[in-house]
Amino acid sequence: MTQREQNFLKEHEANFVAVELGYTRNIDFHVIDQYVLIYRNYIDQNFILNAWCKHCVFDMLKRIKNYYDNNQPIEINVQPKNNRSRK
Repeated sequence: MTQREQNFLKEHEANFVAVELGYTRNIDFHVIDQYVLIYRNYIDQNFILNAWCKHCVFDMLKRIKNYYDNNQPIEINVQPKNNRSRK
């Protein structure tokens, strides 16, 4: 996912929070269009959204969030081991 797409998702994170709470807010059509482009690029290139269907928008956002969460590089902070030998 490009940095621009990641920034877009972070900018509109409130929509994902609403989905986690079980509802969708009113989302501007230009924002929905960007979500559809992201969905088509990474999940299903043949995806068609009925933007008037709140359940459809809800499901799309849920899937995008799931994709985003499962495909981000994981940062692992490993502390160096203390290699002292026991006596």
